[in-house]
Amino acid sequence: MNFHTFNKLTERETEVLRLLSQEYSSKEIAEDLYLSKATIESHRRNLLLKMQVKNVAGLIRKSFEVGILKIDNKFQQVGQEMMMANN
Repeated sequence: MNFHTFNKLTERETEVLRLLSQEYSSKEIAEDLYLSKATIESHRRNLLLKMQVKNVAGLIRKSFEVGILKIDNKFQQVGQEMMMANN
């Protein structure tokens, strides 16, 4: 299943999704984007419906699976260093 099977996300929904993936709360996202917390909660509900998942964990997982979110090079590098340190 790829992203094209879902309804397209709006630019604002994508922005909220990115902030959720960085562990921002609805209140923090609202403050950062100068929106109300109720507006952010509405975007979260729409994201859950569009992505056909039950919670934010599922939302983030599916976003990586379908390529909406990607791990940046900095994160990959840290992960590789941690793996090497454990060996």
